[in-house]
This record gives sequence, structure tokens and C-alpha cells, in this order.
Amino acid sequence: MSAELTPPSGSEIVPTEHTLLPPGTRAMGSSSDDPSIEVEPIDAMGVRGQPGPGAVLFGRYLVEKKLGEGGMGTVWLVRHLELDAPRALKLIVSGIAFDPLARARFKREARVMARLAHAHAVAVHDARMAKDAAFIEMEYVRGKSLNKLLKPDVPMPHDWTTRLLEQLCDVLQEAHALKIVHRDLKPANLMLVDGRPPGKEQLKVLDFGIAKILGGDLASSDYRTNPGDFKGSAPWSSPEQASAAPIDARSDLYAVGVILYELLTGHRPFSGPIAQVLYNHLYTPPPSFAERNPNVSVPPEVERVVMRCLEKDPDDRPQSARELADLFIQTVQTEEPR
Repeated sequence: MSAELTPPSGSEIVPTEHTLLPPGTRAMGSSSDDPSIEVEPIDAMGVRGQPGPGAVLFGRYLVEKKLGEGGMGTVWLVRHLELDAPRALKLIVSGIAFDPLARARFKREARVMARLAHAHAVAVHDARMAKDAAFIEMEYVRGKSLNKLLKPDVPMPHDWTTRLLEQLCDVLQEAHALKIVHRDLKPANLMLVDGRPPGKEQLKVLDFGIAKILGGDLASSDYRTNPGDFKGSAPWSSPEQASAAPIDARSDLYAVGVILYELLTGHRPFSGPIAQVLYNHLYTPPPSFAERNPNVSVPPEVERVVMRCLEKDPDDRPQSARELADLFIQTVQTEEPR
């Protein structure tokens, strides 16, 4: 994705007082953190057009390059000028900045991410909203997403997979305890931090943009989906997601099962057109590992754990992320050295 964008002209600063962080959460760089830092009454929303390298956003962020984009916004690598530190800045896209539902969803994403303070989740430092735009300032993670490491028909090592699963389940256990269901777990949303030695890999879970909140103050007050709306990414969607039925934390465990299947075989259990993939998630038993890749060597006990995650009925899956991690680790530890 190209970062060669034209810097905006005639950018304006529009002061507001809106903040998206939960009550009691201090924004990074606020006067309560460091009295020597003067903080303007935010926000500079009013930026016309797409920002580009060299632009200064909101009086504090120097744009370096675009990191990615999606339906809700663009993510930019910026330098926080007051702190002289890199940050990832997620901007709500201008075309939907005035949409109340989009703004509510963006606001909720910021609060969800701020609430989930975990070593394997991206940290939120600040988040603001004005009439025409919004941003979330996040920790910038130098690394590579898991989907860029995977190659078709090439399984990943069992010990490497186990280490990543343990970290993923650890952050999911915390998220689920907070009633947060990620709802979009996939290799593209899992990042390995750069600079870690073999055996010491560090995972970061990204993008809580469509997370579902089960009960509590963030459940549905600001953002509601219509019955029958599909939210997620089809290849990793649970049967209940595929049918737009109510979901809970066990839906995330189904997605983890799809990820494990791909890591251990080099293939996802189902492929093809989106409609066919969703149908298969709903009605088709996943093929055995040997059917998808006859060359893989995975102990039957390990395969059974993965297949339990892929059960159509959530009651037949592991009932918590911690249970899944324990089951997988126990079975891998009993396998013969490869």
C-alpha cells in the first residue's frame, strides 16, 4: 500500500473538549502526566482530504507513512512531536465521519482497547473526537503480521505454534473476562514483534474495530447492529457468526481453531467463494489434516484439540481460552520429538 500521498492544504485547527477515554483514564501527554508539557484543548479535526507524509495533524502528530486502511479508517505511522516518540494513529475516514453509527463504533473501539490493558494487546494512549473526524492514538508495534509469514502447504513448527497460541489465549482470556469478544481474529490481526530471538517470540493482537461487548456499559448503548448483519471475516467466522446468531467468547475460540488448522497444515479448513465458505462453517465437518495436506505429521491428540475448536455447537468446543491453551500444550508435550 503506497504512502505517497499529497499533504493536505489549508488544514485548520478546530478546538473541542471531547475525549473518548473512559473516566479515570489519563491521556498520554496530559498535564497530569507531565506538567512541563503544554496540552492544547484538542482537537484539530477539520483536516481536509487525506493527510500525507510531512503533514502535522492536530498540532502534535507528524505524519511519516500510511500503515493500512479498512472500512472504518486509515492507520498512519506518526511521530508525537511533544514526546518525540513513534505512534500509530487511526483516523476515522472522512466519508463516514458524520455518520452517527460509525462515530459511535469508533468511540467504542477506543474505549474497548483502553480497557484491555495487556502485554499482548496494542496499548491505547489517547483518543479524541470532533464534529468531522476522530482519531485513536496507539502504541506503534514494529513487526510483521502473521499472514505475511504463512505460505500455502507449509506447516509451521509445533513448538512455535504452541508459544503463539499460549500468548493469544492469554490475552483472549483477559478480554473475555471483560466481556470483550474480538470477532475478527485472523492472521492479519496477529503481529509478531520485531527483534525477538527464536523461542522468545512476542505476539500482539490488533484491531478491535468490530469487537462485541457482552453486557456492561459498552454493550449496545452507542452502537447497534441490525439482526442478520454479518460482522467478521468469512474464512475465520464461527457458525454463529456466519448465521448472524448471538455469539459469545467461544466464537473467538472457533476462529483460533481455524488459525491453528492453518498453522499446522498450511491450509485453512475451508476455501472458495465467501458464500461457500460460510455455508461450510455452518454445515460441513472440517476435513482431516491428512485430507488437506497428506504430508503433515501432527499427532492425533493435537488434531483432536483443533477439531474441538471447530465444532459447530459452541457447547462442544473448549469453554475458555485458558482451557484451550492447557489442552493444546498438554497434547504437544506428549508428542514424540520430531
